[in-house]
Amino acid sequence: MILGLRNVALAARACGAKLIHVSTDYVFSGEGKTPWQVDDRINPQSAYGRTKADGEGRVLSAYPEKTSIVRTAWLYSPWGKNFAKTMTRLALNGEGEVRVVNDQMGQPTSAIDLAKQLVELGLSSSPAGIYH
Repeated sequence: MILGLRNVALAARACGAKLIHVSTDYVFSGEGKTPWQVDDRINPQSAYGRTKADGEGRVLSAYPEKTSIVRTAWLYSPWGKNFAKTMTRLALNGEGEVRVVNDQMGQPTSAIDLAKQLVELGLSSSPAGIYH
């Protein structure tokens, strides 16, 4: 898959297209206490995070001029399984106290809003780079 990302970047470069690569906060260590900044040092702790970080590096090295990396996390939508839907269902069922672990911090992201922003980024003249 990682070679596939490089090939996509090379194809985008060959035709001058803007490339938007969706990534994740798993490229970081997970030990931060404040929101991650785009210039924070990556330090993935899982195989998933390492492959996402490697993919970021490959698309950026192959085509830095028009590549944007969009890092997102905690996606939710009306479809599929996600934390927001689970918590809402538990609260509405009224089956007692809703309990969750408190060892993680994050910012839920609407998949619908993310999709709209990805389209806007693609249509805009925003510079290539990393976006959170």
